[in-house]
Amino acid sequence: MQHLHTLDLPGNTMTGVGLTALAAVLPPRMQSLSLGRSDRQSTHYNVGKIGPDACVALAHALRPSASTLRNLWLSGMGFGDAGAIALADMLSTGGEAMTILTLDRNDIGNDGTAAILAVLPKLEGLRSFGYSDNDYSDMMEADVLAATSQRPYNAKFIGSACLP
Repeated sequence: MQHLHTLDLPGNTMTGVGLTALAAVLPPRMQSLSLGRSDRQSTHYNVGKIGPDACVALAHALRPSASTLRNLWLSGMGFGDAGAIALADMLSTGGEAMTILTLDRNDIGNDGTAAILAVLPKLEGLRSFGYSDNDYSDMMEADVLAATSQRPYNAKFIGSACLP
């Protein structure tokens, strides 16, 4: 697994235990990790949330890849504020290669959103940022709009709308 740079498992039904086990064997210098779930999967197939502990384990495992990670797709995992804060901390140690960051539908509230917004300026190569259907307050919406309008993203996902 040491030569693995891309792992693409969209639509997985992994639990928190499974994700923690996967995190334990991820090699350093990952370039792309896609574990996102579609909205349909989460709703129609009753796929469980991985929880914050598994996301913290994943963020810790990705720390050696922070400077090489280009694509991180973790939609529909439901890891909340603690997971978002751990991911933001990991991205703050590198992040310069990141071009796609998709964190839609993860139950991220105000604290996690603030952490993600604080790290966005460091992600200079970011071209696509997915952040719809999270749980931040209406007051935080203005901060999300301000942070994302300053960057040349191909698409900005705010609330449940996609802005060109």
